[in-house]
Amino acid sequence: MWRPLKSALVVLVALLVACGADDRPLNVLIIGVDTLRPDHLGCYGYHRDTSPAIDELANESTLFENAISQSPWTLPSFGSIFTSLYPSQHGAMSAVSKMRETFPTLATILSDKGYATGAIVNASVLKHEYGINRGFEHYDPAPLEGRNADGTTRDALAWVDNNPGRPFLLFAHYFDPHEPYAPPPPSP
Repeated sequence: MWRPLKSALVVLVALLVACGADDRPLNVLIIGVDTLRPDHLGCYGYHRDTSPAIDELANESTLFENAISQSPWTLPSFGSIFTSLYPSQHGAMSAVSKMRETFPTLATILSDKGYATGAIVNASVLKHEYGINRGFEHYDPAPLEGRNADGTTRDALAWVDNNPGRPFLLFAHYFDPHEPYAPPPPSP
């Protein structure tokens, strides 16, 4: 049975732009959704229609069925995603620590290979001062008033549109399911 993952559940959902004999590098899209439970997503067998867009993307992409978070909270989890290291190795283990600069990140590696690198993030623990932004040419933390999923998607798509001609790494981080949960009002 599924164990709830408390952060960074939907990761590396899609590798895009590979067609025929085209030798262009793949674009890399990492979608992170804080506190999203897999057992409430249709692509993982949930019976209610709670996630049609995610289900469609999963159907057309690689779906990871055994994802394990290296930490129960956001900063060390994404530090591990971007470094392939345990939190004790990359250093971002608490709200007063930051990632060490002695190793590459996915963003620094891809940036060195000519990729455009961008991130649209929505958690205060993913701010620049924690070092998670290393290697991202564009790093957009949430404004003080916050940013909901629609705003994150809008800003992520705008970044893609503004970076034509190069392969890209885009990290789109959603925080909407996280507490304090404030769902939109029901539709009439």
